[in-house]
This record gives sequence, structure tokens and C-alpha cells, in this order.
Amino acid sequence: MIEKIKRSKSKQTWLAFTISGIGGFICAFYSAEFSIDALGLIEFEFGNFYITFLLLFIASMLVQTTIHEVGHMIFGLMTGYKFHSIRILIFMLYKKEGKLKFTLFGVPGTSGQCIMIPPEPVYDENGEEKPFPYVLYNLGGAILNLVSVPLFILLLNISKQGTVINYFLFYCVVMGVVLALTNGIPMKLAINNDGMNIISIYKDKRAVKAYRTMIKLFVQTLDGNYYKDMPQELFTPEDEDVFNPVSSYIPLVSADRALALGNFEEAKSLCETLISPESRAVDSYKNTARLILVYLVAIGEAKPALINVYLNRKLEKQMKRSINDFTALRARYAFELLINRDEKATSKTLKIFNQIAKKSKYPKVIETERFFYEYVDKLHIEKTISNS
Repeated sequence: MIEKIKRSKSKQTWLAFTISGIGGFICAFYSAEFSIDALGLIEFEFGNFYITFLLLFIASMLVQTTIHEVGHMIFGLMTGYKFHSIRILIFMLYKKEGKLKFTLFGVPGTSGQCIMIPPEPVYDENGEEKPFPYVLYNLGGAILNLVSVPLFILLLNISKQGTVINYFLFYCVVMGVVLALTNGIPMKLAINNDGMNIISIYKDKRAVKAYRTMIKLFVQTLDGNYYKDMPQELFTPEDEDVFNPVSSYIPLVSADRALALGNFEEAKSLCETLISPESRAVDSYKNTARLILVYLVAIGEAKPALINVYLNRKLEKQMKRSINDFTALRARYAFELLINRDEKATSKTLKIFNQIAKKSKYPKVIETERFFYEYVDKLHIEKTISNS
């Protein structure tokens, strides 16, 4: 069963790479064919053209990413959701206290995100909950990408071939198809794509509650709250949650909450379940759980052999290179100070965290994260005194 899951995931990853690769190749081929005519100079093909090609490619990706996120917003509003925020790269427009506001907020590994507040459960006369509207909300981005393709084709046909605008419109056509396919076709990658969210919720009705809770937690987080300050009823993990990629989010955030509250055994138990061979959690959730376990081992038994159980070479590199992931930074800090006793590396990690904290607009999050660092410092001082 486990090997079957791994093979399925590998195929989905290769499918995503293949679709993206074909899209990039088509754009490059189209560009190479007409590059000499772009400015009427053959030198343009070998010099500035490739810079222009890259910039236009990025611009087309941003346009289609924006269209994709707006698609989620439109179809969410159509099915009873309420607008909370939409983000492209680090630029986020959000609604707070009835007013639209703008801020800078980035999420590693994502180019955009649209958060909509889901409708509350509706029950029929028999007390049964009516179907939760998750299909169109999830597919809205891919649908609008596809809808945009004929429009860009029309504009492409009336634009002058070989011009910068002609290339840009062609890239928009290709990227529209690429984003529609890579988000609409169910794939379990580092995180679930939109299509896989639909499949996961359809297969397990418990995932409906988890999905609704997940969005509520996103909203609370973007509003500046930390898990430990949120209502307890949002954190009700069940043993079966790890068997569904959507539901597995609940035990993950519950583990982080337990850690912040000092319930270390509870946090460890939840993370151990998430990384078990039977778990269907996505890789990003599993890696976060492993980093929490690294922190717990460092502040507990502090044995390198135990660290190696959770920290493979790839994740260790990610932990050491991360500059914006709080979970990775706190794990690295504990690992460097309590395991490696490398105060120089520890100071570097603390400097990175302080730089993030200085710019952060979420004081409750920073306050909690400081608790993790201060707890490590306390243990380090105690060990230093006991060994002297």
C-alpha cells in the first residue's frame, strides 16, 4: 500500500513537471522562431532578446496567476463564500473590519493565494447537513484560466507577429493552459493542488469539516493570531485525520499549538502519527512535523542519533538554508545550540529571526516564536551551569 502511494505521487510529480516543461518548450520554440524579427536586428536574438523573453515569461505567469486567484474569488462568492484576502507574490489585499487594506505578506513556495471565508453549515428539515460547496471554489482558478485562453488567442491573432506584445500574448495562452492543467488535474505534490483537494474531500466526508476549519485557521493567522490564542474547538484532531491529505492539516497545527502551550508529549505524539508510513499527509506537512520533532528532541534528550531519525539530508539542508520558515529556524536554533553547541551558527540563526521579527506585522506570532528561542536559551544556560 505504502509503495503504491509513493509510485502514485511520483507519477503526479512527473506529470506536473512534464506539463510545465512542455509549456516552457513551446514558449521558447515560438520565441526562437521569430526572435530575429523582434527588433529587426539579428543581434537581438543573442543578447537582449533572451532577457526580454524571460521577463515576458514571468509577466505572463503573474497575469495568469492573478487570473487564477481571481477565479477562486469569483466562484467562491458565487457559492456563498465571503472575501477575506487575495495575494499575488507578496502583495496582499485583504478585508478587515469591513475595509479593504493592503499589506506585504509572503508564503514560501506559493506565487499566489485567495482566502475566502466558507459558509456556515446549512441543515435540511431532517437535521442533515446540506452539501458543502467546495467543488466550484477549488476549480474556479483553473476554470478562469481556461476561459482567458480564447481571449488571449483573439488578441494574439490581431497583434503584429514578432512584436513584444505578440510574444507576451502567446505566453499568456500557454501559461493559461499550463496553470489550468496543473491545478485542475488532481495531483498530490508538496501540497495538494485544487483538483486533489476536491478528490480528498469527496472521498472522506470528515474532510469537509477539516477543510472548513483549515480556511478559518488561515483567516485567523492572517488576522495576526497564533494557534495558542485561537478557540480550542478549531483544534480537534482525530486518529483518522492522517489518512486524508486535507484532514492531516488539523493534527499538524494542533501539534504546533501544543508545542506553544508547553504540551510537548502531545505535540510529539501528533507529529509521530503524521510522519508514520500509513500517513497520507502531503510532504510539506510531514516535513514541518519532522522539524517540530527535531526541536523536541533537541530540548529533550538532545541525542544526535534521535535527530537522525527525523532529519534526512534533504530536510537538513532545507533547515539550514531557510530564512523565512519559523518552524525551520526554531528547529535550527535548538539543533545548533543544544546538539552541535555551535554558538556562531546559533547567533546567525537568531540574527535572521530578529530581522524577520523587526519587519513582522504579527506581534502575537513573534511573541510565541520568541518563547521557543528563550526556552532553548534557558536549557543551554542550565546545561552549561551543570557541566561547569
